[in-house]
Amino acid sequence: MRNMKITLALTSLLTVLILILLGVVPIPPRVAHAQAIGYVLSGQQNVTATAAVVTGTSYGSICIKALAGNSINVYLGGKGVTDSTGMELAAGNSYCAPNNSNEFYVVASTTGASVSWIVSR
Repeated sequence: MRNMKITLALTSLLTVLILILLGVVPIPPRVAHAQAIGYVLSGQQNVTATAAVVTGTSYGSICIKALAGNSINVYLGGKGVTDSTGMELAAGNSYCAPNNSNEFYVVASTTGASVSWIVSR
């Protein structure tokens, strides 16, 4: 019985690997300027006067932090966020969400700010 379970587990693993190689089961895309460690992904990105999605937001729970060296505030919100509608993140401030819906955007009044982010599943 034990050998049968091991054989079944190995067969299942082999099947998944073949499906990945054939492209039937997708592999999550690489994220620019990010480092993956197990089930944790982190990175940094520049923030400009044009709202942009936070790069790692499709992976799970997330924390977004305005870098301590920022000389201007960053604003966090949904698509279309502006510096008058978003949640203000001063240098060093952060926001964390337990369930991420790929809808976090950041914007600043001008260029010169950055955020770091970390996500986990």
